[in-house]
Amino acid sequence: SFTYSQTLLETVNLPSGTYWNLAYGMVYNNSKYWRSSESSTAARGIFYAVNRSGTLVDTLDINLSWLRASQGLAFDGNYFWYIERKTARCDVFKVDQNGNVVDSITSTQLFGGSWYIGGAAWDGSGLWVSVYYPNANAALYKVDVNSKTVIDTILTYGTQPQGIAIKGDTLFYVMDDNDGHDERVYALNLVNEDTLFSFHVPDLNGQSPRGLAWDGTFFWLIEEPVGDT
Repeated sequence: SFTYSQTLLETVNLPSGTYWNLAYGMVYNNSKYWRSSESSTAARGIFYAVNRSGTLVDTLDINLSWLRASQGLAFDGNYFWYIERKTARCDVFKVDQNGNVVDSITSTQLFGGSWYIGGAAWDGSGLWVSVYYPNANAALYKVDVNSKTVIDTILTYGTQPQGIAIKGDTLFYVMDDNDGHDERVYALNLVNEDTLFSFHVPDLNGQSPRGLAWDGTFFWLIEEPVGDT
């Protein structure tokens, strides 16, 4: 693979508050940047959309009272896929645009145990999720959401993969440095699954990168403010 530089074109401040300080998942749909959050107090079964300027423009409140905070968000063109963070695992919920849960997949169904997911993205035929714990199983996994089984696995450069975004036949994922790995965005070809190139996140100070999204023109990444330590 090759290493490339990247150009930071814009930073957008999110609204203030606990929810936004712990923003995690991100997906773009219809001029809206939907963000979920890992806040255990402010993000239980609810997620919000902001516009290009960071202004709150929409809310989706999931009709499931016990649903917890989120560590990933995807959209398949009709439904959202909400990665719920439980105490000892992550589960996946299929949610319609009115907030109704229409299906769910547990990490036990997929992996046979309690695994943690850091991001999700839809590639047109299935749901990709990034697993960052257990460390020995850190990788990208493609899920057949109908059979609720893993149908593909791609190893990652590091053990803390987080946000995922799909751009055509290329999958991008971002690595967190929690286990000492370089915080980089990696691009891989979904046809042959080769890594194409990578680039560092916009700051070298340990930015805790989370959600990653493609809006048709630019990539967007959730992380701590540039220059913040």
